[in-house]
Amino acid sequence: MTSPHPAAALTGGRARAPDRNSAKHSSTNLAKGLVRERLERGFQPQTSVVGKTLSAGTVAYGLYANPKSGNQGSIFTDGQITGWDLHPGGDPGEDATSDEVLLSYLYRSSAAGYACAYVDLRPPSARPVTGPADTWVLLP
Repeated sequence: MTSPHPAAALTGGRARAPDRNSAKHSSTNLAKGLVRERLERGFQPQTSVVGKTLSAGTVAYGLYANPKSGNQGSIFTDGQITGWDLHPGGDPGEDATSDEVLLSYLYRSSAAGYACAYVDLRPPSARPVTGPADTWVLLP
């Protein structure tokens, strides 16, 4: 049986939870090509290698539900990092745009909802955010 994995919060699916005894390196075909990076502790969706790859030609929001320090986010636009060390679902920063202030109000305490709204991702139901997941995706 697999357990929920915080890094797959926005995949809308049920992925296998990473096997800590498996090889430390793996490759996955992500959108535009092959990406290879060392498997870290589940925060891959918000790392630059994943965000840059998935955001080519669009915008991506990487989210890591960190059990120790809270939610952490990164924004990637067309393969470039445009925001990092973010706290989705929390208070807006002092330099937040009016759109970011509105999203912070609408999705207070809902990091996954905030991340989806930020990139204008509109799931057909709340299930991809509230669960259970359909598919888990193991990232490199």
